[in-house]
Amino acid sequence: MPLSNLSKNHLKHSEIAILVFSRRAKKELLAKSLPANHRGLEWAESLHRRAARVASSSGVYNFLLSENDQIGEGLPQRLCNAFEEYFALGFKAVIALASDVPELSKAHIAAAVDALQTNTAVLGPTFDGGDYLIGISESHYARMDMLAALADKEKVHVSLLSKFQSEESSCRVLPTLRDIDNLRSLQQWLKERPLRKNALVQIGLLLLRIEENRSWDSKVDSYLPQYQFLSGLSRRGPPVWI
Repeated sequence: MPLSNLSKNHLKHSEIAILVFSRRAKKELLAKSLPANHRGLEWAESLHRRAARVASSSGVYNFLLSENDQIGEGLPQRLCNAFEEYFALGFKAVIALASDVPELSKAHIAAAVDALQTNTAVLGPTFDGGDYLIGISESHYARMDMLAALADKEKVHVSLLSKFQSEESSCRVLPTLRDIDNLRSLQQWLKERPLRKNALVQIGLLLLRIEENRSWDSKVDSYLPQYQFLSGLSRRGPPVWI
Protein backbone atom coordinates (compact mmCIF):
# COMPACT_ATOMS: atom_id res chain seq x y z
CA MET A 1 0.00 0.00 0.00
CA PRO A 2 1.52 3.37 -0.97
CA LEU A 3 2.20 5.70 1.93
CA SER A 4 -0.01 8.34 0.38
CA ASN A 5 -2.98 5.99 0.68
CA LEU A 6 -2.03 4.76 4.14
CA SER A 7 -1.96 8.28 5.56
CA LYS A 8 -5.57 8.82 4.46
CA ASN A 9 -6.85 5.64 6.13
CA HIS A 10 -6.32 6.27 9.81
CA LEU A 11 -6.99 3.25 11.97
CA LYS A 12 -9.70 3.37 14.58
CA HIS A 13 -8.65 2.43 18.08
CA SER A 14 -11.01 -0.51 17.88
CA GLU A 15 -8.95 -1.85 14.96
CA ILE A 16 -5.70 -2.10 16.98
CA ALA A 17 -4.84 -4.84 19.46
CA ILE A 18 -2.02 -4.82 22.03
CA LEU A 19 -0.70 -8.23 23.09
CA VAL A 20 1.30 -8.34 26.33
CA PHE A 21 3.54 -11.43 26.36
CA SER A 22 4.40 -12.93 29.72
CA ARG A 23 5.43 -16.22 31.33
CA ARG A 24 5.34 -17.59 34.84
CA ALA A 25 7.40 -15.46 37.21
CA LYS A 26 9.52 -18.34 38.53
CA LYS A 27 10.30 -19.60 35.04
CA GLU A 28 11.22 -16.07 33.99
CA LEU A 29 13.63 -15.62 36.89
CA LEU A 30 15.29 -18.98 36.38
CA ALA A 31 15.72 -18.34 32.65
CA LYS A 32 17.44 -15.04 33.49
CA SER A 33 19.58 -16.49 36.31
CA LEU A 34 17.94 -14.19 38.87
CA PRO A 35 16.97 -15.24 42.41
CA ALA A 36 13.65 -17.11 42.29
CA ASN A 37 12.81 -16.58 45.97
CA HIS A 38 9.67 -14.77 47.15
CA ARG A 39 11.19 -11.31 46.63
CA GLY A 40 12.23 -12.26 43.13
CA LEU A 41 8.72 -13.51 42.40
CA GLU A 42 7.24 -10.26 43.69
CA TRP A 43 9.57 -8.28 41.47
CA ALA A 44 8.79 -10.29 38.33
CA GLU A 45 5.06 -10.17 39.01
CA SER A 46 5.27 -6.41 39.57
CA LEU A 47 6.90 -6.02 36.16
CA HIS A 48 4.13 -8.05 34.54
CA ARG A 49 1.40 -6.07 36.29
CA ARG A 50 3.03 -2.82 35.29
CA ALA A 51 3.10 -3.83 31.61
CA ALA A 52 -0.57 -4.86 31.81
CA ARG A 53 -1.56 -1.55 33.42
CA VAL A 54 0.33 0.45 30.81
CA ALA A 55 -1.32 -1.49 28.00
CA SER A 56 -4.78 -1.04 29.51
CA SER A 57 -4.27 2.73 29.58
CA SER A 58 -3.93 2.87 25.79
CA GLY A 59 -7.60 3.10 24.93
CA VAL A 60 -7.33 0.16 22.51
CA TYR A 61 -8.09 -3.51 22.96
CA ASN A 62 -5.36 -5.19 25.00
CA PHE A 63 -4.79 -8.85 25.84
CA LEU A 64 -2.46 -10.59 28.28
CA LEU A 65 -0.92 -13.68 26.69
CA SER A 66 0.38 -16.10 29.28
CA GLU A 67 2.43 -19.16 28.39
CA ASN A 68 -0.75 -21.15 27.96
CA ASP A 69 -2.03 -18.65 25.39
CA GLN A 70 1.14 -18.69 23.28
CA ILE A 71 1.41 -21.29 20.53
CA GLY A 72 4.63 -22.40 18.88
CA GLU A 73 8.21 -23.48 19.52
CA GLY A 74 10.35 -20.47 20.36
CA LEU A 75 9.49 -16.78 20.54
CA PRO A 76 9.55 -16.11 16.75
CA GLN A 77 6.84 -18.69 16.10
CA ARG A 78 4.79 -17.61 19.12
CA LEU A 79 4.90 -13.99 17.99
CA CYS A 80 3.90 -14.78 14.43
CA ASN A 81 1.11 -17.11 15.51
CA ALA A 82 -0.26 -14.44 17.83
CA PHE A 83 -0.14 -11.76 15.12
CA GLU A 84 -2.00 -14.04 12.72
CA GLU A 85 -4.59 -15.05 15.32
CA TYR A 86 -5.55 -11.45 16.05
CA PHE A 87 -5.47 -10.39 12.42
CA ALA A 88 -7.92 -13.24 11.81
CA LEU A 89 -10.17 -11.78 14.51
CA GLY A 90 -10.48 -8.61 12.45
CA PHE A 91 -7.80 -6.30 13.87
CA LYS A 92 -6.02 -4.17 11.26
CA ALA A 93 -2.86 -3.69 13.32
CA VAL A 94 -1.31 -5.59 16.21
CA ILE A 95 1.28 -4.48 18.76
CA ALA A 96 3.30 -7.10 20.64
CA LEU A 97 4.64 -5.91 23.98
CA ALA A 98 7.29 -7.39 26.29
CA SER A 99 6.60 -7.48 30.03
CA ASP A 100 10.18 -7.18 31.34
CA VAL A 101 10.82 -3.46 30.66
CA PRO A 102 10.68 -1.39 33.89
CA GLU A 103 10.72 2.00 32.15
CA LEU A 104 7.81 1.26 29.82
CA SER A 105 5.20 4.01 30.18
CA LYS A 106 1.83 5.16 28.91
CA ALA A 107 3.64 7.61 26.66
CA HIS A 108 5.42 4.80 24.81
CA ILE A 109 2.14 2.98 24.16
CA ALA A 110 0.39 6.16 23.07
CA ALA A 111 3.26 6.88 20.68
CA ALA A 112 3.04 3.37 19.22
CA VAL A 113 -0.70 3.63 18.64
CA ASP A 114 -0.23 7.06 17.08
CA ALA A 115 2.59 5.76 14.87
CA LEU A 116 0.33 3.18 13.27
CA GLN A 117 -1.95 5.92 12.01
CA THR A 118 0.59 7.02 9.43
CA ASN A 119 3.17 4.20 9.39
CA THR A 120 2.94 0.54 8.53
CA ALA A 121 5.06 -0.51 11.52
CA VAL A 122 6.48 0.70 14.82
CA LEU A 123 9.41 -0.64 16.85
CA GLY A 124 10.60 -0.06 20.40
CA PRO A 125 14.28 -1.06 20.54
CA THR A 126 16.18 -2.35 23.57
CA PHE A 127 19.83 -1.72 24.37
CA ASP A 128 20.76 -5.34 23.70
CA GLY A 129 19.64 -5.29 20.07
CA GLY A 130 16.09 -6.57 20.48
CA ASP A 131 12.70 -4.87 20.66
CA TYR A 132 10.34 -4.43 23.59
CA LEU A 133 7.55 -3.43 21.21
CA ILE A 134 6.73 -4.62 17.69
CA GLY A 135 3.70 -3.22 15.92
CA ILE A 136 2.66 -3.87 12.33
CA SER A 137 -0.37 -3.38 10.11
CA GLU A 138 -2.03 -6.45 8.63
CA SER A 139 -1.46 -5.24 5.07
CA HIS A 140 2.32 -5.36 5.53
CA TYR A 141 2.66 -8.48 7.64
CA ALA A 142 4.61 -11.38 6.07
CA ARG A 143 5.21 -14.49 8.18
CA MET A 144 8.44 -15.66 6.53
CA ASP A 145 9.98 -12.19 6.69
CA MET A 146 9.07 -11.91 10.37
CA LEU A 147 10.47 -15.32 11.22
CA ALA A 148 13.72 -14.53 9.40
CA ALA A 149 14.10 -11.18 11.17
CA LEU A 150 13.38 -12.65 14.61
CA ALA A 151 15.81 -15.54 14.17
CA ASP A 152 18.95 -13.64 15.23
CA LYS A 153 18.36 -12.54 18.83
CA GLU A 154 21.24 -10.06 18.81
CA LYS A 155 20.10 -8.32 15.62
CA VAL A 156 16.31 -8.45 15.87
CA HIS A 157 15.83 -4.69 15.79
CA VAL A 158 18.15 -4.09 12.85
CA SER A 159 16.62 -6.96 10.89
CA LEU A 160 13.04 -5.87 11.53
CA LEU A 161 13.80 -2.25 10.74
CA SER A 162 15.39 -3.15 7.40
CA LYS A 163 12.30 -5.20 6.46
CA PHE A 164 9.81 -2.58 7.63
CA GLN A 165 11.45 0.33 5.82
CA SER A 166 10.97 0.31 2.06
CA GLU A 167 9.37 2.30 -0.72
CA GLU A 168 5.94 0.93 0.18
CA SER A 169 6.22 0.90 3.96
CA SER A 170 7.54 3.00 6.80
CA CYS A 171 8.48 2.37 10.42
CA ARG A 172 8.60 4.71 13.38
CA VAL A 173 11.19 3.95 16.05
CA LEU A 174 10.39 4.69 19.69
CA PRO A 175 12.94 5.57 22.40
CA THR A 176 15.37 2.81 23.35
CA LEU A 177 14.63 1.15 26.71
CA ARG A 178 16.36 -1.47 28.81
CA ASP A 179 14.80 -4.90 29.25
CA ILE A 180 15.87 -7.11 32.14
CA ASP A 181 17.34 -10.28 30.63
CA ASN A 182 19.97 -11.19 33.21
CA LEU A 183 21.85 -9.99 36.28
CA ARG A 184 24.01 -7.63 34.24
CA SER A 185 21.04 -5.81 32.72
CA LEU A 186 19.45 -5.57 36.17
CA GLN A 187 22.66 -4.01 37.52
CA GLN A 188 22.80 -1.54 34.65
CA TRP A 189 19.16 -0.54 35.04
CA LEU A 190 19.59 0.09 38.76
CA LYS A 191 22.61 2.30 38.06
CA GLU A 192 20.51 4.38 35.68
CA ARG A 193 17.67 4.91 38.13
CA PRO A 194 17.25 8.21 40.01
CA LEU A 195 17.65 8.00 43.78
CA ARG A 196 14.07 7.68 44.99
CA LYS A 197 11.99 5.25 47.01
CA ASN A 198 10.36 3.10 44.39
CA ALA A 199 9.16 -0.40 45.23
CA LEU A 200 10.35 -1.90 41.96
CA VAL A 201 13.80 -0.36 42.43
CA GLN A 202 14.00 -1.44 46.05
CA ILE A 203 13.19 -5.06 45.24
CA GLY A 204 15.67 -4.95 42.36
CA LEU A 205 18.39 -3.71 44.71
CA LEU A 206 17.58 -6.48 47.13
CA LEU A 207 17.76 -9.11 44.41
CA LEU A 208 21.15 -7.78 43.43
CA ARG A 209 22.35 -7.94 47.04
CA ILE A 210 21.06 -11.49 47.41
CA GLU A 211 22.81 -12.59 44.23
CA GLU A 212 26.09 -10.94 45.18
CA ASN A 213 26.10 -12.39 48.70
CA ARG A 214 24.55 -15.75 47.73
CA SER A 215 22.35 -15.34 50.81
CA TRP A 216 18.96 -17.01 50.60
CA ASP A 217 17.76 -16.93 54.21
CA SER A 218 14.79 -15.00 55.53
CA LYS A 219 16.95 -12.26 57.04
CA VAL A 220 16.99 -10.45 53.70
CA ASP A 221 13.48 -9.19 54.46
CA SER A 222 14.94 -6.72 56.93
CA TYR A 223 16.89 -5.01 54.13
CA LEU A 224 13.80 -3.97 52.20
CA PRO A 225 11.76 -0.93 53.27
CA GLN A 226 8.07 -1.63 53.73
CA TYR A 227 5.69 -0.62 50.96
CA GLN A 228 1.96 -0.89 50.48
CA PHE A 229 0.00 -2.92 47.97
CA LEU A 230 -3.07 -1.45 46.32
CA SER A 231 -4.99 -4.74 46.27
CA GLY A 232 -6.92 -5.96 49.27
CA LEU A 233 -5.31 -9.36 48.81
CA SER A 234 -2.09 -9.53 50.77
CA ARG A 235 1.05 -9.40 48.60
CA ARG A 236 -1.02 -9.64 45.42
CA GLY A 237 -1.77 -6.13 44.22
CA PRO A 238 0.67 -3.81 42.44
CA PRO A 239 2.88 -1.76 44.74
CA VAL A 240 2.29 1.92 45.24
CA TRP A 241 4.68 3.80 42.92
CA ILE A 242 6.22 6.59 44.98
